Amino acid sequence: NQSHPAIGSIVDVNDADVHVLQQGDAGPVVLMIHGASANAREFEWTLAPKLAETHRVLMMDRPGHGHSERLENAETLAIQAEQAAGVLRLLAPGEKAIVVGHSFGGAVSLRLALDHPDLVDGLVLLAPVSHDWGGGGEAWYNKYASHALFGPMFTQLVPIVGPSQVKSGISNVFSPKPAPDGYFENSAIGLLFRPSNFAANAKDVNALRGELASQQDRYTEISVPTVVFS
Repeated sequence: NQSHPAIGSIVDVNDADVHVLQQGDAGPVVLMIHGASANAREFEWTLAPKLAETHRVLMMDRPGHGHSERLENAETLAIQAEQAAGVLRLLAPGEKAIVVGHSFGGAVSLRLALDHPDLVDGLVLLAPVSHDWGGGGEAWYNKYASHALFGPMFTQLVPIVGPSQVKSGISNVFSPKPAPDGYFENSAIGLLFRPSNFAANAKDVNALRGELASQQDRYTEISVPTVVFS
């Protein structure tokens, strides 16, 4: 928290604080929803400044991430979409938004369009996770972090070893291109390694396959323009 303090607004949605960054004073509303292991700051210095020239941009921390409070059952996409809907109703009343979702945020964006179609004018999905992928690829540490017995102890160790491990792995994420200068610091990735954030992220990721399996057959209900970048 001291290294990466809240720099946006705190709004109350369903009796839980949601941290929202804003850029741009006028134009169509854009709501940006971040992926796993991240927070709203990943947009704040990358895509948002350009969009803010012509749009009003809202970037929210998902429940339990960044500086947003975690709700009960927040690993469900319905709860996460409900929090996003609350942000739009509070900060852009009477308007529809173009919803931009990155990775895990793509799943939340799709659920927002399904459950709250009155708030969505279009979807832009950036390398989204959208369907049950059939298993495999899950990180071992997320299983430990969300375990009822071992989880609390495991997450206390994360602030010690986590940052160095992630910094060394960032280059692999961006390969074959170089990682952007200052990516770890500018995106406030360090917030992930607070025990509560790490546990929230693990619970989200562990529940994701089942959540997607239960919503993917509904995608034919989505009628707004949708663009997918992969």
